[in-house]
Amino acid sequence: MELGEGGIDRGRWMAGERTSVCARRCAGDALPPDVQALIKTRSKARDERDWPAADAARSALADLGWDVTDGPDGPVLTPRTD
Repeated sequence: MELGEGGIDRGRWMAGERTSVCARRCAGDALPPDVQALIKTRSKARDERDWPAADAARSALADLGWDVTDGPDGPVLTPRTD
């Protein structure tokens, strides 16, 4: 299933064609623009300690099928399996 124009093929990702996912790249594919925008919004909100806005962006990412985990190199995205 394609996640937007030029987006990540979740089926391919779930089949194991990946190493890791970060906010910039996944298996050589660019993240969809809406996901990129939400990551930027969430990161800015976290930097400003605006926790409600950061939580709202996380929820929006979940609605798009992504879980977010904060790692030492920035947010890590994984496709939701539910």
